[in-house]
Order: sequence, then C-alpha cells, then structure tokens
Amino acid sequence: MSREYFHVVFQVTKSIVFEVSYYRLGRNERADFTTEAMEFNKPKTDYCCCGQCQDHLLPKQSAAMWFYKKWDRLHLHDLSDEEYEAIKIDLLRLEAIYNSIRKSCDSTEKEELRDFRFREIKELSKLPVKKPPIDAKAFAQKKEDLLNWLIDKYCEEEGIPSVIRDLIEDGDFTVHELVSMGFEYGDIYES
Repeated sequence: MSREYFHVVFQVTKSIVFEVSYYRLGRNERADFTTEAMEFNKPKTDYCCCGQCQDHLLPKQSAAMWFYKKWDRLHLHDLSDEEYEAIKIDLLRLEAIYNSIRKSCDSTEKEELRDFRFREIKELSKLPVKKPPIDAKAFAQKKEDLLNWLIDKYCEEEGIPSVIRDLIEDGDFTVHELVSMGFEYGDIYES
C-alpha cells in the first residue's frame, strides 16, 4: 500500500507550534511517526525550547495535547494500516482547529521529504491564532462531511458499487448489516 509521507506544523499559540511527521529519513528502510513541540523566544529569532517537550509546552486541555497523548506510544515507530488511517483522520481534526502548514509526498517517490525551514514556521506563528469552533451546527456538518468522505474513499478503494455505497452513506446500513441480511461479500463488492 502506497502511503503519503507528511510533515504538518500546527500553530497552537502565538509562540508554540506542534509538528507531526511520518516519513522515511535518509537511508532508513521504514518510515517513522514523530511529534515534537517548539516554543519561540520573544524576538522569534530561535526556539527557546524544542523537541520532546510536548508535556511541558502544549496547553493541557488543547487538541494538540490530546493528539500527543493519544499517539505518543507510536513515537519513532512505523504504523499499521489502521493506525495510519486513524492518525490521518485526527490530523484533519487538528487542521480544522489550528492554522497549519503541510508538506507531503507519496511514499513511492524517490525524493526525500524535507523539513520546514525556520522562517516558514516563524511565518506560521505570526498568523492570528484561530478561535476554537463554537458553532455546534457547523461542527456537526464538518463531522458529517468527513464521515461521507471516508465512506466514499473506503467504498472506492474496496470497489463497492454506488447503490450499496448510498445505503451505507445514508446511514441505513453498515457493510456488516448488509452481510447479515444475506448479501454475500461478493454481492457487495461486485460492480
């Protein structure tokens, strides 16, 4: 399975950023998942604290801290397919909450994915900090849009026909419910 390698940096506050990465460094045979936090000094000429200091830097009730606590157990590990997909979904959540910059490439590309330059991260930190979403209706719509996108992606990858996809998208049935109703997996996956 081809995977997207990525570096994403999130602006948590005016002085703190949080980076999430999944890529193959140098001649390593496998990709690694990493997170780190950085805090700028006052003139933003350098970091006063950076690296594995998420517990110290990230606001305790922040989405960035939630992500870090949830996924820190996989730091410097390759990811299973399920872990990789779940992290990608959680990254979408963080991107909805924070200003961010992203670099990515397909894992089959020969060129190595480069880190962000200091000035790129500094420019991100100068943006007005996003206000947390408070509109419950807009949040519910984003959640529904994300779910529909995930269903479409899953059905497309698995070759599930649109008639069955519509039943799943409408929330009428799950794939497992369709199977329990007598559909064979072959019926569901045939075009």
